Amino acid sequence: MLQPADRAIVERDPALPGLALLLDPQAVAALLGAPVDPVHLRYKPGTSCMATFRMGADFVTLRALTRARFDDDRPSPRRAALQRWLPDHAVIIQPPQADRRITALRKGAVPQDAVALRFKPERRLVLRRGDTMIKAMSPATWDRALRGAQFGAGHGGPQVLALDARRHLITTAWLPGHGAETAPAPVHARIGSALAALHRGTADLPPRAPFAPPAALDDLAVLAPDLSDRIDRLRGALALLRPQGPLVSSHGDFSADQVMIAPDGTLSIVDWDEAGLAPAAHDLGSYLARLDHDALTGTPTRDRAQALLQGYGPPPPDLAAYHAAALAALATEGFRTRRPDWPDLARRLLDRALQIVPQIDPITATADPALMTRLSGQPIARAALIRHKPGRRALFRYDDRLIGKMRMKGPDRRTPALHDRLRAAGLDGTGDTGVPAQRGRVDALNLWLQDIAPGQLLTGLIAPDGPTAPLAATGRALARLHAAGVPADRDWSTADEVAVMDRALDTPDTRALAHHLGRAALALPPGPVCGIHRDFYPDQVLIDDVRVWLLDLDLYARGDPAIDLGNMLAHLDEYALRRGWDCAALDPQAAAFMAGYATLRPLPGHVPLMRAVSLARHLAIARRFDDRRHVPPLILHQLARMGMAPA
Repeated sequence: MLQPADRAIVERDPALPGLALLLDPQAVAALLGAPVDPVHLRYKPGTSCMATFRMGADFVTLRALTRARFDDDRPSPRRAALQRWLPDHAVIIQPPQADRRITALRKGAVPQDAVALRFKPERRLVLRRGDTMIKAMSPATWDRALRGAQFGAGHGGPQVLALDARRHLITTAWLPGHGAETAPAPVHARIGSALAALHRGTADLPPRAPFAPPAALDDLAVLAPDLSDRIDRLRGALALLRPQGPLVSSHGDFSADQVMIAPDGTLSIVDWDEAGLAPAAHDLGSYLARLDHDALTGTPTRDRAQALLQGYGPPPPDLAAYHAAALAALATEGFRTRRPDWPDLARRLLDRALQIVPQIDPITATADPALMTRLSGQPIARAALIRHKPGRRALFRYDDRLIGKMRMKGPDRRTPALHDRLRAAGLDGTGDTGVPAQRGRVDALNLWLQDIAPGQLLTGLIAPDGPTAPLAATGRALARLHAAGVPADRDWSTADEVAVMDRALDTPDTRALAHHLGRAALALPPGPVCGIHRDFYPDQVLIDDVRVWLLDLDLYARGDPAIDLGNMLAHLDEYALRRGWDCAALDPQAAAFMAGYATLRPLPGHVPLMRAVSLARHLAIARRFDDRRHVPPLILHQLARMGMAPA
């Protein structure tokens, strides 16, 4: 019977009709007519699932496919004779002998008197034959396994007795004894010493892949969406780390179950398939993570981690980073081995990793050119923080060609996609209006990148008797935005605009004004709506000769176009009053802005009212800045001049 988390996976993946069967060992046992123990599961959502079970002394594998792949599967006559097909489930049942990747199985070259110990379909089969152990490998895993076996034999591992490169078979001596999983702390201290000796040696081994968040986090995000917040936080923290330790000879998959204790107490490290060059912290982190996993699943591990580190000696740099990454890599193991408690185990492994992963200051990281080059894929030589609102957002400049926008509450995936849609709708700057091209996201830093658009901020061109052409061009650009027809995924109503004003005007001397303007705005009949900027004012506009670039579209919503028009006019009013100019000093610029808009779209009749609502908000804004303390009385006078003040 499926537990709830497995049932949810099945419901999310209707492309695999047999998935429910493969996730239910009891159903598999009933189908096969014999008890089974889950061994391993490999799941590719929407594509396939492969589940391997121990059945008596052998293994059996079930492959769940999509209907199309099941119908198209054309096994060789030899494999077909070994398989059992379940058309209703689009499932193929087969023994190891039908494996299509492991060479010796494919060629029928596995000794018949050998006992199967471990099996990973399409990768390897491990067998015992008397006093020898045989590994049957696939072509893809052969080179690494061969190199590891030969290296391990020189470092206390089992001696290589025979090699068959044509059938991809490695025969080694059988090591009597038992694994070190339950060994007392002193044994783990000896293991630490043995690992330190390995790391002091040299070897001609390939380097392991650079440090990165493990793919298991992406897999887990699909399996357990409710863990997405933990997954994102851990993935982001790991992505910011740059371990710099020197490369040493590394086991590559080190844990207590990779250490054999002989009857006389001799220690031997086994399973060298993943051997390579890596920072020393890789092996230690892997070992510690497995101890954590064992502790979470009920195996006592008291004092064993401390003993390991004492035996090893001074810990290498970046141990916490590798420890956390190894815990993350184990987060899907419970699912793959079909533990009933796998969702809870995954959560606890993530929590443990989050507890120990080093935390990097995101502002410092985002201003690091080398780190940003790695994370963004963009070549970056210089980085500078240009604006920062602690706890909210920050703005960065990269090489005078890119702007990075950071939002502290989480990645902004919406606005970069909006830029793409607006540019596809014609606002790409090839005409008279554009929005900057987005250049990718760095979700680990809640950052996205966009081109630096050319031009001068409209604010710098505004002055009494100043040019009006930039304002007319701005009006036309706003009209093009409103006419672009790019859907918004949220609404912004007149009531929302009034609510913002109400919250701002919360003092006794402004309540009457808020009530007066709010009542008038809420009485407006419904009118046409479109995609609006929602925060449109001169600092959001770049003038590049005859071209206008529109900036900061993160509030884009479906709403009344008069909101944008009124907001720009109110900012012109406030700017004139703040600078000490006559309240009518910028009327020509305001008129040019409206005229430019009107060349492409009709002007809503209630723009003056929305202008007043926006200007009234500046009463509260002005009180927050010392250089604007003189402005509120002037705003009240301007509202009266506009006929918008209460009687």
